[in-house]
Amino acid sequence: PLAWPSPRALSRALWYGRAVRAQLRIVFIPIDVIAGLVAGAVTIFQARTSTRVEIAASMELAQLLVREAVGLMQQEVPAEKFLADLSSQLRLVRHVRIVVKDATGSPLALHPAGGAEAARDDRAPAWFAALIAAPVASRDVPVIVNAARIGSVEIVAEPRDEIAEVWSNTVALGAVA
Repeated sequence: PLAWPSPRALSRALWYGRAVRAQLRIVFIPIDVIAGLVAGAVTIFQARTSTRVEIAASMELAQLLVREAVGLMQQEVPAEKFLADLSSQLRLVRHVRIVVKDATGSPLALHPAGGAEAARDDRAPAWFAALIAAPVASRDVPVIVNAARIGSVEIVAEPRDEIAEVWSNTVALGAVA
């Protein structure tokens, strides 16, 4: 049977028997790993908080825009045409997905989306998105014209663009580190 080396022999082999350069590396590598873990945790915490704030603000803005559009357009345009045009008017709101529904609750055909979200192709990995993403929020805004409900607008939080932005910043920070 092999005997374990004494603590003195073990400390000599692992620490005192090494060159000063090796001892410095042994000290600095764990410090760098701990600093990286702390920086990663702070980045994730900050990203989670800022993403939730950004999504909440976008949801509120989209809801206000829907209500304002309904208020302005209900006297000027027939109800059917209004619902058909509403989705194209609201497609550029960031961090939300707008679904216009008719009175039965069926989604209307959407116009092709444009803007920044359609052009972005740099998505974050799923594991990173799972760390950052807020719970999916949804709001339903009724569309009432002349005291009759003609449909509704569902506003759904869409944090992918914000998470992709945080991911690209994190990758850049990691490259610098």
